[in-house]
Amino acid sequence: MIIGFLLGFWGYVMIGTINLAVLELAKNGTRASLIRFIVVLLVCEFIYCFSSLYFLNYLTAYPQIITGAKYIAIILLILLGLWALLEKQGDVVIERRNIVARGYWSAIVHPQQIPFWLLWGVYLIEKDIVRPSIPHLVFFALSNAFGALCMLICYALWGNKLISVIRLNLRVIKIFVGVLCLATAVYMIYDVYQD
Repeated sequence: MIIGFLLGFWGYVMIGTINLAVLELAKNGTRASLIRFIVVLLVCEFIYCFSSLYFLNYLTAYPQIITGAKYIAIILLILLGLWALLEKQGDVVIERRNIVARGYWSAIVHPQQIPFWLLWGVYLIEKDIVRPSIPHLVFFALSNAFGALCMLICYALWGNKLISVIRLNLRVIKIFVGVLCLATAVYMIYDVYQD
């Protein structure tokens, strides 16, 4: 399904903790560690996408679940943002390990996915682009994961070249990611209190 693929691909275009972990593993990790990270991410991506769409009616009937997911996302974004901004430059090995650790945290504990898929789920089901049957949802979630895989492969193959072309170093990217996480958290706080 093209829409699922495009949403998965588009979801990882913007550089963040997950993309940064892919860049780090592609440049300094082993192929096995890169593959393991991407597999964990894709499994989580599939689970979040499928579960959110499958339980769409239940989740919209209990908005406190969505609000709870938003609060968890806010806390996680603040912690990840502060971790990226306040991490002292020092031991390069520890710094690289922390980049990958933040990537795993973002992949596994990714509550922003629930509101994202509820928003898209309502739209896609209303427009009859996605049918709420298990086989259709499985296929949609798989196509979404495949789109994410394609974007992550682009980062793994060409991400470091892009960074060297635009002459950004790792510290600048970490600051950007930290600020982006905190800005997203502030926006989500504003969004929660508007509801």
